Amino acid sequence: MIPNKKQDSLLRQGSDGSLYLEDNPGLTVVFESLLTEIIHITSAKFGIFSFRLEDGTLKSIYGNHPSNKIEEAKLVSEFCFKTGQDLNLKKGESPNKLIPQLEQNSVCCVLHVGELGDSSLEDQKKIFGTILLGRSDQEGGEFRESDFIHLKATVRIISDLLEKSFISGESSLVVLSLMTISRVALESVQIRKQTDRFDFLLTEIIRVSGLINKSLDLSQLLEAIMLSSKSVFRTEACSVLLLDDTKEYLYFHTVLGEKRDEVTKVKVPVGKGIAGMVVQDKKPMIINDAMNDPRVYREVDKASHFVTRNIMAAPLLVEGQVIGVIETINTIDRNSFTEEDLELFLSFSGTSALAIQKTGLLQNLEDANKDLRKKVSELESLFELSQVVSSAKSQADLMKHSIPVIHNEMDAGKTGIFLINRRMGLLTCISYTSEKIVEIFRTKDYQGSFIYRSVEEEKTTIKEDIQNFEFNHELDLEFLKGSYIVLPLTNPERNAFGVITVSDRVDKLSYNYSHLRLLQTFASLIARGHETLKLQNEMISRKAMQRSLEREIEITREIQKNILPESKVFHSNFDLGVKSVPAKEVSGDFYDYYQYQDGQYSFLISDVSGKSLPAAIFMAMSSSIIRTLARDHDLDPEEILKQGNALIYEDSHNGMFVTTFFIHYNPAIFTLDYASAGHNDQVLIRKDDSWEIIKGSGPPLGVLPSASYKGGSLTVEPGDMLILYTDGAIEEKILRMKNLD
Repeated sequence: MIPNKKQDSLLRQGSDGSLYLEDNPGLTVVFESLLTEIIHITSAKFGIFSFRLEDGTLKSIYGNHPSNKIEEAKLVSEFCFKTGQDLNLKKGESPNKLIPQLEQNSVCCVLHVGELGDSSLEDQKKIFGTILLGRSDQEGGEFRESDFIHLKATVRIISDLLEKSFISGESSLVVLSLMTISRVALESVQIRKQTDRFDFLLTEIIRVSGLINKSLDLSQLLEAIMLSSKSVFRTEACSVLLLDDTKEYLYFHTVLGEKRDEVTKVKVPVGKGIAGMVVQDKKPMIINDAMNDPRVYREVDKASHFVTRNIMAAPLLVEGQVIGVIETINTIDRNSFTEEDLELFLSFSGTSALAIQKTGLLQNLEDANKDLRKKVSELESLFELSQVVSSAKSQADLMKHSIPVIHNEMDAGKTGIFLINRRMGLLTCISYTSEKIVEIFRTKDYQGSFIYRSVEEEKTTIKEDIQNFEFNHELDLEFLKGSYIVLPLTNPERNAFGVITVSDRVDKLSYNYSHLRLLQTFASLIARGHETLKLQNEMISRKAMQRSLEREIEITREIQKNILPESKVFHSNFDLGVKSVPAKEVSGDFYDYYQYQDGQYSFLISDVSGKSLPAAIFMAMSSSIIRTLARDHDLDPEEILKQGNALIYEDSHNGMFVTTFFIHYNPAIFTLDYASAGHNDQVLIRKDDSWEIIKGSGPPLGVLPSASYKGGSLTVEPGDMLILYTDGAIEEKILRMKNLD
């Protein structure tokens, strides 16, 4: 510590070695003057000079008293005083956990003698005060690093002068020197700031000009120009207004400021307000008393709850034609715009107009390329989907591979394909999300959903509004978010079998009718694939059934073949010939012959009603009964048919019956005994080529529970031929005659 030589200096030393300042009215005046200059130079809103008194307390001198931020400012000053730190703090930051986040931007520098070391106790004795400056975002925003450096330099000069007062003890001379040297230092700072500002302006002009050659996005480019303009002219807000298609109104294209959302909703008529007059006259304007100027368009302030104090506006001209206006509003650290400001501002308007012209041309080219890329993407997706449709092996395979194609091309947040099985009351859902995961689930709880009604009513819906609708059903809440399209899937008969949904676009924009047309093309391909797979499945099922039926027929044919007697040569006075040709795969006709032990024979021929498999099965049952009865030589033909009828009737179902012609032949005496159960008449051809009809009476077997039969007897001679046949032989003959005709 520097030894204390005199106790009449401004800076003094207490008994504990701590430095403090004399509570001197002259010093107070000096510091109030210095604070005013520092506030002006740095564009701060207020300033506080705090210093230690002899009793150890801190006294504060205020410049533009911060009534609503006093406690926050004191906390920061006390922290810097205790820690010896110089701080540049932004709004929302805090020097430590004990101090709440700041509501304003602040810089604070410490007054001390000598160099501060690592010992906090010794450092505390060297520190005797702080200077703090503050302002809000609306009053100038964050302090630049150059402001921070200038303040530290000023504080260092003040500390050095007070240290000289401490050594010399000449307080009056030090006060005078403090005032003189500090003012010179502040003027030096002011000159330095002006130089820095000129450098800044030049840098910004070069930077903004360079942006035109780099940026392709008009909104980003204009926002960068506005940000630079807002910074250069130190204003609260800046905006670009462009003429709409009617050339009658200006709309806010780019806005920088707190009330951006409210302002962009307002349209300014051409010829009204400052912006409207600038467009109409094609001349720039400065209004420094906007609150009392009737030319100001008040609707903007009303909509935004904003107060316009002053405004500077310039037209945007492209090849002599006005396309809009650029304006900057409310100076922050000064009361008015100047002609120098306007001259510089015109360079921003020229740059903005050039940017709009250039990016407009580039945007037109980009839009054309974008449309082309979109068409190519759509064609690629359609080709990919057609490949999926042609290669799908099943309905699940079709839907699982189709849904990612649709999802990606429609830029959807969530896509769903719903297939309804009305017979089972089941809804199958295939879903796809941005996580690129296909999920399949089934539910019976779908009756009350909007999705289900869309299927039943075959109703297409496109919702362009991106706000969520409050549905009641879980399916709708999950799959119909934001803007969405619901499109029924229909088969060739125009019956809906399902629905496709796309919703919640990734870019948060709306679906429109061009998206609907594309989705309809996708849906048509899926419906065609669905129908093709359905027909393929039906064909496969029919083929399987056909193969099964053929197998059954083959088995039945074998059974029938085994039922019919094998060809046999009888050593008697007759020859026997047999020919059986089924009308279909299997036949209901059957025959039988049997030789009794006494050398007599029985013959029968039967025709079961119907054809194919049922007739063959009924034939097997009927033949078994009749053959069993025929083996009893004691029964005559009439009795055999009578008993056979009773037994067959018991097993007859669905109205099936069998006609039979039965014969007993005694070769010893050449006699035939016969009976008929509804069978067609038989033919006996004599050796002299004459012929006669053999007939009997009685119903077919199995029609009535009880029946009687009447047959007859006749004598044959060598050379006669008896023909036993079924009606199939007659039908075949008639068919051949028709074909010949």
